[in-house]
Amino acid sequence: MRIDFAESELAHHRLRAAAPDRQAVALAPDDPWAHTILAEALGGAHELPVALAEVRRALALDGPRGADYALLGKVFLAQRHPEQALAATDTALAADSTVM
Repeated sequence: MRIDFAESELAHHRLRAAAPDRQAVALAPDDPWAHTILAEALGGAHELPVALAEVRRALALDGPRGADYALLGKVFLAQRHPEQALAATDTALAADSTVM
């Protein structure tokens, strides 16, 4: 198994960069945008299970927003769940045809 240290270091920096986003969620736990932004940051840091939970929380708070479903599809794809990614992407396009 080969370890890509550059990718690992980048993920580490992205995770550290998510700290203000975590703080935003702590300050405004009912704000769906705070959860969406945190989910994007965590996805970039390869913290996929937590990113998935955050985007689901955003959807629970705000309903069917195309951008959140598009992000959900990206997280599912990164987790190697192509069927779920496709379903989320279809839902994103149905909610907002300009999202992608």
